[in-house]
Amino acid sequence: NFLNRYNCHKHIGVIKLNKMSLSINCEMLEKCDFFKHYKTNAEVVKLGWIRMYCESHEKSENCKRKQILKETGENPKENLSPTGQLLL
Repeated sequence: NFLNRYNCHKHIGVIKLNKMSLSINCEMLEKCDFFKHYKTNAEVVKLGWIRMYCESHEKSENCKRKQILKETGENPKENLSPTGQLLL
């Protein structure tokens, strides 16, 4: 089994294969209101926030949304970007 072979677990995130590389997304991705609401927003895609924060478990540790969730136990507003900037 591929997941066992690479010691991956489904609860960690979505597994994405890209030309022989293994990338594990942020474990909060499926629950993240920002991702759900803005994943098809051209400006957000252009700025690369999803690529920079959501598509890497390691990089997602820098996400302000994730940090707030860990500190408070509450989901931030959906318009709070991973950088901490509020979108209108």
